[in-house]
Amino acid sequence: MRSFVGKLSRCYVGKSRKLSVLSLGGVALTTALVGSAFAQEISDPEDEVSTLDTVIVSARKRDESLKDVPGSLAVVSAEQIEAKSAVGLSDLTLSIPNVSYQDRGSGFNSFSIRGISSNARNTGIEDSVSIYVDGVYVGRPAFFDLNLADVQSVEVLRGPQGTLFGKNTIAGAINIVTPKPKLGEFFGRGTIGYGEFDAISAKGFVNVPVSSSIAAKLSISTRQRDGYIDNLTDGRVFQGLDEQSARGQILFDSGEALTVLLSADYTNKDNDINISQVLRPSGSFAALFGAQAGPLVTEEDGPNFDKQEFGGVSATFEYTLPSDHTLKAVAAYRDMTVKTGSDDDNTGVNLISSIVDDHTDQTSLELLLSSPGSSEFRYVAGVYYLNQETDSMRRTGALPALTDITGDGGNTTVSYAVYGNADWDITDKLTVGAGARWSRDDKEAAWLQTTAGLPATLGLQGIQIADDRSFEKVTPSVNISYDLSSEITGYALWSKGYKSGSFMTDIFEPAVDPVSEFVLLPETVDNYEVGLKGSAWNNRFRFNFAAFSMDYKDLQVINLNAIGFIGSNAGAATIEGIELETDTRLTDSLTVSLNAGYLDAYYDELFQEGSDLSGNRMRNAPEWTGTASVNYRPTIQGIGEFDAWLDVNYRGGIFFDPQNRPSSHQPAITVVNGRIGLLPEGQDWSIYIWGRNLFDKEYTTFLRFGPFGQEQGSFAPPRTYGIEATLNF
Repeated sequence: MRSFVGKLSRCYVGKSRKLSVLSLGGVALTTALVGSAFAQEISDPEDEVSTLDTVIVSARKRDESLKDVPGSLAVVSAEQIEAKSAVGLSDLTLSIPNVSYQDRGSGFNSFSIRGISSNARNTGIEDSVSIYVDGVYVGRPAFFDLNLADVQSVEVLRGPQGTLFGKNTIAGAINIVTPKPKLGEFFGRGTIGYGEFDAISAKGFVNVPVSSSIAAKLSISTRQRDGYIDNLTDGRVFQGLDEQSARGQILFDSGEALTVLLSADYTNKDNDINISQVLRPSGSFAALFGAQAGPLVTEEDGPNFDKQEFGGVSATFEYTLPSDHTLKAVAAYRDMTVKTGSDDDNTGVNLISSIVDDHTDQTSLELLLSSPGSSEFRYVAGVYYLNQETDSMRRTGALPALTDITGDGGNTTVSYAVYGNADWDITDKLTVGAGARWSRDDKEAAWLQTTAGLPATLGLQGIQIADDRSFEKVTPSVNISYDLSSEITGYALWSKGYKSGSFMTDIFEPAVDPVSEFVLLPETVDNYEVGLKGSAWNNRFRFNFAAFSMDYKDLQVINLNAIGFIGSNAGAATIEGIELETDTRLTDSLTVSLNAGYLDAYYDELFQEGSDLSGNRMRNAPEWTGTASVNYRPTIQGIGEFDAWLDVNYRGGIFFDPQNRPSSHQPAITVVNGRIGLLPEGQDWSIYIWGRNLFDKEYTTFLRFGPFGQEQGSFAPPRTYGIEATLNF
């Protein structure tokens, strides 16, 4: 295996790969250190400008400073979520380095971290990114774009998280933390808003003290919006939203050893969504597509909807032992249903349409023991159990009077894991850490695919198949950290990631043999990473830097061929890059944040459908991502606080398929968002106006070829704006 130094210094030629990761890392690192030195140089010991807040995270299953975590971790605070006018998790992705989101306007979207993602419409396929809410696993990617009302922070862990989070974090994990009820206080907040396309929104929470040891909290959110894609066939307007969510929590805290948190959440979405529209009529049937001229115009007759209903309950018990060790148990149940309809032919004639109906329920239990955080030797150890059952239905009508394709099946997964992670302070500056997780997945799947009429014209066949497999893996990690000063820490890390084996429980088009192609083997990745984290200028300047190299093997590659899916373990890839995030408090009123990410992500080997795609760029993996944010918040005497926030987000060009076809390429984009408001002096209310995509940038969030050779895609929302008022009580 090549050395880590060799990996970081490898300089690519061809395909414009002329800068090595080492060179880029050096530039970024030099920038951070020069900024630090400059900040120290101009620092005034008598300067009374307020400092940046210390960032506390729970990414390693204990509360600790972001600076003490040896790994690449981005944190979005509640204040930043509000400032970015982010409603769902997907609204944050443009502003986080090396994170992307593939939005199909339906329940089948995909997050990508460091160029690794999954096409996980298939319920037998695991996702490459896992999402957790207060420590509870959100089981299926259809439900990943969670509402962010009343969220304390979003932690994005880049790179494999196999030790503490387990399977299906081969790309990374996203940890959503919600604020807990507070004892002895009655308070709340309510926000109402109105915006473009008659968007009406309301959200709020109330915290109620029940007794000296019990508090309860209720958070609610609702959003309704008209669509913005005009359908010429029948006058419908697509991309309309109707969404509601709620979360209730009860906290019991005796002030002694035991705390108990009971939580329940529910979300309902009933949206009129066009999953994909014609971008360019092409292929032999180009004349079918009529006058669909424009990104916000369709001419369709079929079903276009997205209905989701999901929620769950959880109970978290924490008990502090006399030794100050903490014993924690998290038990949870979740139930998730998604049903979507799509007009696959994109015409006003009923040629091909599809219905997808999936239901998932899961039960999980985690027990963990953590040592006191102040010890020289600190550890977390635990066991984990998950039982997940999914039922799937697919129905595609092709030339409805002639062909009907139906798929029915399900998957059952029972997962077990034992894990441990420890840090040892060798000296007051040097810390070494190591961890490992043993995981086992027992999986069963069955799929019945029937065809009636003329399936041969579509290349599909009737299939009845069932299989069961067990997959085991140990995913270790090793790290070392060194305090270069009281403000700056450097680290080096090696970790292994794993994505479990999968089944092709979807409309299935095997290349040769359905039995052998029904099962996909696990993926693995080795991540090598170095980084620096620190602050300067009396904690008015903060930076986090990481450079990494990842060896990615046995990729599970899923492709849509007209109507049916083809899957295989078809490749390997090397992914290298950097991530840099900085925050600077220039004055009491002015804060500037600059973030950047670079990805060199290409397939080393990839063979699919008889084609050698080796050397192609990985899908959904932009070379450069970056964000510049400015927050200006002065106090105006006798009036109050003026609050202005501006985000400029850049994402490099991406391919949406491994073939790197020009028709699947979205060029680089720059999207600007902003928010301006007033918080009157001595008052408990505020008012803001906001705008997203202020310069009305036209770009796609998904591209592919349709069943008639037409180029299909989904467009991002156009410019939207609105006003909102908030009352605190």
